[in-house]
Amino acid sequence: AENSADAVKWLTSLGADLSDVGRGGGASVPRLHRPKGGAPVGPMIVDVLKKEVEKDNIEVRLNNKATEILKDKDGKVTGVEAVDKEGKEYTLDAKAVVLATGGFGANKEMVVKYQPGLKGFATTNQPGATGDGIVMAEKLGADFVDMKQIQTHPTVVPEKGILITEALRGNGAIMVNHEGKRFINELGTRDVLSKAILNQNGKTAYLIFNDGVRKSLKACEDYFTQGLVKEGATIEELAKNINVDPATLKATLDTYNGYVTDKKDKEFNKPVEVSLSNG
Repeated sequence: AENSADAVKWLTSLGADLSDVGRGGGASVPRLHRPKGGAPVGPMIVDVLKKEVEKDNIEVRLNNKATEILKDKDGKVTGVEAVDKEGKEYTLDAKAVVLATGGFGANKEMVVKYQPGLKGFATTNQPGATGDGIVMAEKLGADFVDMKQIQTHPTVVPEKGILITEALRGNGAIMVNHEGKRFINELGTRDVLSKAILNQNGKTAYLIFNDGVRKSLKACEDYFTQGLVKEGATIEELAKNINVDPATLKATLDTYNGYVTDKKDKEFNKPVEVSLSNG
């Protein structure tokens, strides 16, 4: 966090578009940097950094897997054992090894090992996040800290392993339960929101937003393409499509839009700036 502003400046100097600044969960002010129009930020940054690597003629070995960090009799790291994309093993000698991997969200056994309370949870991590870096470091005798601090994201499609960006809430979406009622400040921290959702009927909730929110965030278009969004031309039609009482949902939205007009969320004290009126 201390160097985040410098990181943004550096990425911008390389050609990254981080001109759109939005609000995220738990943030007191808008500070999420992303491309103009709210397009996905991750792929854009990867593309920018990839070009820099290629410009400097740095060798990149794709689909190669490090299997062991090597050390000499004195304990000094000397390189890695690896397997190439054809399955051939080889040794890579090096003066130093930077271990820049360790995510294990896709390794259910390892997740439960460090945080038993997450047993049965789905993951939105990419399939390669299996903790191989952790295993290699363990063999070296490395110490670990805060391993149980595994973050759960409140808005996901668990059966598909898809994360729904919190920028959708930051740009104005609200959450309602199966009764059609709000139950939390949608811009709270992820742990608080996750627990609140799990306390609702069905342990799930709906994100409600209008076309204005959709147009403000290009990143959400993929959700429509994948058929993850249920739509309605009216509040009543939407309520029917998500099996929620129309009168209750309409009352919830009318109340919320009133908070936007009054610039005060009397229920959950959320910063309210975007009306969810039709359109």
